[in-house]
Amino acid sequence: MYLILSNDYKIRECLAFNLIKLQQGIKEDKMVEFSSKLIQYLWVFEKDQRVRNLLKNKELIEMQKLFFSQDIKSTSEQIKQEIKLRINSIESISQEIRLEGNSQIKEQLKQQLKLAYEELEQYNDNITEMSEKMDISLIFLKDISKDVKQIKSQIDNLQESLNQVGDDIRKLKGKRYDELLEIRKQKILLQSRLAEVDSVYVQLKTIEYDPVTGQSIKSKDGVTITNLMSEQWNDFTGEVNEFIWDESKSNDVMLLSGNAGSGKSKAARKIEEFLWKQREINSKWIPIFVSLPTLKNPKYNLFEQALESDNYQFDKYQLREFKDAIQNKKEFIILILDSYDEMKQDCIQQNLIITNKLINDLNIDENQKQVKIIITTRREILNTLGYQTWFYGNSIRNLKEVQIQDFDAVQKSNYLIQYAELSVKRKIRAVYDFLKQISQQNFNLDEFLKIWYYVNVEVQNRIQSSYKEQSESIFENSQREELINKILQHSPFNYLKEEQITGLRKDLSSLWSAYKFEKAIENVGISELLSTPFMFEIIVQVLPNMAKKQQGSVDLKNRFVQSYLSIIQKSSFSKYLQENYKINLDQKENNQVIQTIFDGKSQNIQYFEKLEISKIQTKPAELLDQLESLKFFQFYSITSILKIENQNLLVDNQSFSISSQDIEYVVQALKMKKLTIFEFYESFIHFYHDQQIQKLRETGKISNWESFQIDILEFSSNLAIDMTKNQLSQITYQQKGKLKLTNNYNWQQNDDGWLDDYFNDSQQELDYNKLIRSCILLNAKGSIYSFTHKSIQEFYVAKFIIDLLLQAGSQFLNEKNQDAKYIERWMKQLYNKPELNISKDHFKGVLNFIKDKIGSLDNIKRVLINIVKLSKNKQYIYAASNSIFLLSQLDVYLGYENFSEIQLIDTNISGLSFCNADLSKSKFTNININSCNFNYANLTDIEWKDVRCKEKPFLKEDEQVKVVEFSSNGKLIASNGKGNLVSLWDVESYKVIQQLDGHQDQILSIAFSPDSKTLASGSKDKTIKLWDIQNPQIKSLISTIDYHDHPVTGVKFTLDGKKIVSVDSSGILIICNLEVITEKPKDIIFQCQQEILVYTLTQDDQLIALGLADSTIKLAKLKAGVERILVGHTGKIQALAFSKAGNRLVSACTNLLLLWDLKDKCKCQVLSFKEYQIQYLTLPNEREIVIGTENYLAYGEFQYDDSAYLANIQYSYHVYLFPNSNFAVIVQDQTLLILDLNTQAIINSIYFDQEITQIDITSNEQRLIIKGKKVRYWDLNTFQEVILSNRQKNSFYNQDLIFEQCQNEIIIYDDKNQYFNQSEEQDYFNNIQITQFSLQANYQIMAMISSQSKQISLYDFKEKKLIDKQIENQKKISALAFSPCKPILSTILGDGSLYFWNISKAPYECQKFKEIDERIEIEQIIYSPDGSLLIIQTDDDKIRIQDEINGSGIKILDQYKASRGTILVSYDNNTLAIIQGFIQDQIILWNISKNEERVLEIEDQNYSSLVFQFCPDGISLVCLSDKNIIFWNQTSGEKIVNNKLPLDSAYNSISFSKNGNLFVTGGNYIRVWRYFENKIEMINAYKPQSVISQLLLIDNDQNLIYLMERKLKITPLSKCTLKGIIPTSKQFGQLLKNGYLVTKDYNGIEIFDCKQQKSIACIDYKLNHVEFFQDGLHCIISNKSNIVKQNICSKEEIFSFTICEESYSLKLGKNDQVLILQCENTIRLFNIQDPQNIYEIQTYTNQKLIFIFLDKQQ
Repeated sequence: MYLILSNDYKIRECLAFNLIKLQQGIKEDKMVEFSSKLIQYLWVFEKDQRVRNLLKNKELIEMQKLFFSQDIKSTSEQIKQEIKLRINSIESISQEIRLEGNSQIKEQLKQQLKLAYEELEQYNDNITEMSEKMDISLIFLKDISKDVKQIKSQIDNLQESLNQVGDDIRKLKGKRYDELLEIRKQKILLQSRLAEVDSVYVQLKTIEYDPVTGQSIKSKDGVTITNLMSEQWNDFTGEVNEFIWDESKSNDVMLLSGNAGSGKSKAARKIEEFLWKQREINSKWIPIFVSLPTLKNPKYNLFEQALESDNYQFDKYQLREFKDAIQNKKEFIILILDSYDEMKQDCIQQNLIITNKLINDLNIDENQKQVKIIITTRREILNTLGYQTWFYGNSIRNLKEVQIQDFDAVQKSNYLIQYAELSVKRKIRAVYDFLKQISQQNFNLDEFLKIWYYVNVEVQNRIQSSYKEQSESIFENSQREELINKILQHSPFNYLKEEQITGLRKDLSSLWSAYKFEKAIENVGISELLSTPFMFEIIVQVLPNMAKKQQGSVDLKNRFVQSYLSIIQKSSFSKYLQENYKINLDQKENNQVIQTIFDGKSQNIQYFEKLEISKIQTKPAELLDQLESLKFFQFYSITSILKIENQNLLVDNQSFSISSQDIEYVVQALKMKKLTIFEFYESFIHFYHDQQIQKLRETGKISNWESFQIDILEFSSNLAIDMTKNQLSQITYQQKGKLKLTNNYNWQQNDDGWLDDYFNDSQQELDYNKLIRSCILLNAKGSIYSFTHKSIQEFYVAKFIIDLLLQAGSQFLNEKNQDAKYIERWMKQLYNKPELNISKDHFKGVLNFIKDKIGSLDNIKRVLINIVKLSKNKQYIYAASNSIFLLSQLDVYLGYENFSEIQLIDTNISGLSFCNADLSKSKFTNININSCNFNYANLTDIEWKDVRCKEKPFLKEDEQVKVVEFSSNGKLIASNGKGNLVSLWDVESYKVIQQLDGHQDQILSIAFSPDSKTLASGSKDKTIKLWDIQNPQIKSLISTIDYHDHPVTGVKFTLDGKKIVSVDSSGILIICNLEVITEKPKDIIFQCQQEILVYTLTQDDQLIALGLADSTIKLAKLKAGVERILVGHTGKIQALAFSKAGNRLVSACTNLLLLWDLKDKCKCQVLSFKEYQIQYLTLPNEREIVIGTENYLAYGEFQYDDSAYLANIQYSYHVYLFPNSNFAVIVQDQTLLILDLNTQAIINSIYFDQEITQIDITSNEQRLIIKGKKVRYWDLNTFQEVILSNRQKNSFYNQDLIFEQCQNEIIIYDDKNQYFNQSEEQDYFNNIQITQFSLQANYQIMAMISSQSKQISLYDFKEKKLIDKQIENQKKISALAFSPCKPILSTILGDGSLYFWNISKAPYECQKFKEIDERIEIEQIIYSPDGSLLIIQTDDDKIRIQDEINGSGIKILDQYKASRGTILVSYDNNTLAIIQGFIQDQIILWNISKNEERVLEIEDQNYSSLVFQFCPDGISLVCLSDKNIIFWNQTSGEKIVNNKLPLDSAYNSISFSKNGNLFVTGGNYIRVWRYFENKIEMINAYKPQSVISQLLLIDNDQNLIYLMERKLKITPLSKCTLKGIIPTSKQFGQLLKNGYLVTKDYNGIEIFDCKQQKSIACIDYKLNHVEFFQDGLHCIISNKSNIVKQNICSKEEIFSFTICEESYSLKLGKNDQVLILQCENTIRLFNIQDPQNIYEIQTYTNQKLIFIFLDKQQ
């Protein structure tokens, strides 16, 4: 071909002409094909216009059309393939240019690319011209033209910036999806190598949870905590490995959750990297990483959006090709959906798999699973029951739920060691980067890694050694020099000057070792903060700098002074308390009135006026001067190690002499200030900014660095606020053009215009903006921007709010002196706008920072309260709503505050206490008030709209609960149960899930093991039982410990769970080793002379405190056996608690609350004194105390000499509790108090004018029954008195159903759809007395025979009225029937004549039927369902079948004598069903076409009525009696269904829906039935006013029309809402657990199946002589002295026995194992567990009986 083009144009002209002419003469296919290809080639590649003009000659064009049209498909395909090859060539050259490092070769490639593009463009133009000239439609040409233009644009961009990493070339048509995935793979693997240089990654620990039960799942190795990933793909101890490759598992979705900063997103990236690495070896799985926040709407087209993003840049063709490969199981993918929690709020709680229809769209095979999905999210959003439904694929069972755990000690140590290595690497790289920069070279990863690997082993060895040697620096001098010498051997470092080597030496010397980091973290007290990788990343970078920066700073000194002042103030107050205590003891002895210092109204005890303030305030200043003179603060930093030795203070082993009376206060003051997360973030950001600014200053890019520093903070803050307002954590921004037009007619609305301020580089300030973006903590990946971590964004928003509140402090602190102008300006801030609603979920992370910073600032709390009060003016409503939400988050007490007329909107104030506050005239809109305390608050004239309150129910036992414990994992509660049982409750469902029996006496104590796997119970029977509760559903006793000789009053596990401590009533304490339980205890036993009332152990189980009956405390060291008696209490000791460190003990008795300092000779401080009943104490940390009393909870804080504030409430009244209610009722004489058991708040009080004698509650717990002189009812929802109707009084409730006792039946209905009253039945017929009716469905007209029988009334259903024109007859009418297909009404008169009336228009015309002898009378007429047949029965015992379509007769049957109304026609017009008048036990089926009959035998003939009907399904014939319903197959005669019916007395009519799936029966009741899969089920019912004789479904099965006592009624089918009707005149007795209903009267009981509404058994007995077992299948009956257990249904006797006296009543107990018989003078207890071995347990005489009942009441 090339030779052709290389010849002279004349030769090519001649060739073209002859080839075209040749086509007309030759017939050989090969020659034609060869000629066509040559002509096509000339069209495409010929450049000489003279040759092209010849090709375009009109005459020659017509010739060419002929042979081109013959094979257009082949021609089109050839051209298409050629274009693809050229595009691929251009793409290949472009890729080579991007990857080529040699500039000379790169220039040559550019020329190749230019030439290739020009040829492609020319090729495309020539093809287009050929297509136009010869009218050839090449569909792909339009796309190709677009591609060529696009390629041109991309080549231009490539020329402008070859160093920029871009993916535009991927958009070239023809690129295969696997090539695009390969590009992604290489990019990820490169990022992985770069991460090795500048990051730390510690293997994450996880726990897998069962998504259904919530229980943790152990691995195959039997461990709970596992690794997230294992290095080997087939090591299934890694959760990711197991999920992807373990074929024995059926998981299709993995939910990976963790706390903020736990490394979820990094883990997602690591999973992608891991999968790409395995892909190179032996894995079929392709990872597709999707950052959910970057997608516009992840709920739809998620897969497409992800692959079209900058990460992959698929076009629609590649996308379709890839999806096809997945659908056909050629490709297997892991879809990694990252940051579910960072999506917009309307996407959260959505199942993206379902909304995107991924299972169907990708044709995911349930067995082969070619697609698996991993979703990452913050754990904090998973706070809703059933959150697993947001993530599952095929089913919940297939979901694998994995939670990332906080760092443990090993991970923390590993991180610090890795960071020490990284810090060395960074110092070396800093020098390497400097050298590369001055030599104008780029960073060379391979070269740097080669250098690092050369010194890596030595660095690692030194880091390990420094850790073991507890050295504060990594390198000793000699080791440092050796490292530097090794580095200098490499070529990039050869040119390093001496001053640069000195700088490197200094940098390496300043690096902290892992040991120093550990000690500094311990000293600063921030160990609790270091639970996640991100917090480690921040703190390890910031801590050395903070320590250096704060050393000797004014801020450090000021904090010390404030802390010292606080300590000595509280110490002085403690002394004052002790003195006051002594005075009060004297007053008590002299019977004087004790003066209390607590007023009970303020949050804190006001004591500062009692102190000598001026003296106290001068002391810190004097001490500060002394420390300054010793140059103390030059040596001390926040990370210093403090010790007291020989009355001297050691700071990092530097000694300072301070007076002995001050030295302890100094140490505590220095340790008091704990650094917060907020301060670390603030320091980290400043540290990072300073580093970036320093680099810019060194390169001369900025001049005024101070203003630049302000700008980058403002830029970061504003960007963070805007992103948070818009619920974004990542932004996708495409650059815009520079054109600015005054009039912009672009119809597209730009909702993201605010992004231009930050990212539009076409603005004038583009260089400055780029410079700012390069210096802030912002990630930029192509067009996607995000802060380096979401918490950085949250910090900026929190800082904005905190700064705003701090600035407002001076103005808002004093409520009375406020600057109105300042407030007005301040309120224009974003804080007072609806866009900044910090109660929304996307502000949760922001709140953590705010609470962390301002939690301890009392002034800020007062500022917030005053802002709330400003909302009396509505323009401040949003600021007030934000402020009160912050107050709720800070747990601020708002009692006694004046909040009159405040206005709040769209916020959450859960948990706030407004006790005695004034909230009158307040306006709340859409407020969450969960757990708020409004006791005694003024709520007059309030306007609260859409207020939400969701409280948890309380758990109620049948017996008084005296012992209760939570399991360590928070999933179970154990309590003493009924009798001697231990009850286990499920915290989520609030139900008892197990009752542990085995103890022979009362349960006195309970304890869970620390791992929540074992439960210990101590009893009055002197034993301890250990229960295995790993699966609470299974009752499993491990062992019984019987060491004690007296009742076991207390049991506790040690912290490691290996031992159990128990005490008994005699004062013996035993510590039992659970690993080896012997017959007698070998462990430590304490024998006390007094009873041990309470006891507690330290967390390390080394120290035990015993509260004794003589008011002393015995303190004992377990291993050393050293004991000490603490004396100080004057009343009965109630509670004890150690601090976490075991340094302090708090004890409470009836008179005192004492704090014992165990490190200082057990020095005692009085925290408070007053007579109250403390039942519980705990110290959550070293600063806080929680106190539980009989009536309230109190909280206090102390710092060595602190005190706790307690408010005391004392009362004793009758209290009523109800099994499932959230309320308790307290009766105070004539006043009723309603107590909310969840919030412990009095929510209402009701005064009565008479004494209340008894309280009860209705079975649905909606109303109180209050008994005094008369019975009154009170609604528990509105707290208003209600008057109940007789129906309501006769109603009983079970779950969601109501059982209402009527005169002749019990009706059952849903309490949500209250029973439809008969008064709603519609009567459109003006009380006409009707005997028959017929309906013409198509014309919506009904005909009725009235009682006169001479007149037919017509009713128009469309107009809902009677038609004026009626049909009058001279004779009585005996029957009528409408034709189903024509407006013809057939009527039979009293003389047996038949008339047909045309009712299409008035006046109505009629025609007499004359085809039979006039002497023969017609008895009945029946139309077939479609109206094509008319069946006429006459008194000559003949049945005539007429063809209504053609108006002719078909045949006459004379062998049957059918009684009236007993002939039907099937839906296929082929079968007659006939019942003969003299034979009532047969139905004859006559096949009209075959002239054959089949006889159906009716077995049960004892019926009063029989109704039958063909079913519209074309298969079934239904026979309905008053006892049974039978479905027959009309063809085979086989029975399909044979069911017994509820005994309704009569079933008179049946009507089917159009599709036959539903039918309705009418008689005494209307019952609606479902017919499906050859089964029937009653679904609804209705109770009419009287018996129904005829019934029909109308209006597309929406309504029922029925005839009842000559009245015609219409009722909507939807009003048939009864769930059941049980015909019985007996009274409601009880509902058994299996759904059986027991009714009773004086004759006995009858038992009904509620589902079938049928009687299943009757038992004759005297009242109260029968009891039912829990299985609902058996009962036990006493008949005088005979006792019988029998099966309810079969009456089979299980056992029987006789006693020697008559029994009056009987009860079952202990899970139906014990029978209690009450006789005249005795109560007898029988063990009936084994029917073959029944024996009497015990007999109580009348005297013992009184004692038993009294004991039960107690």
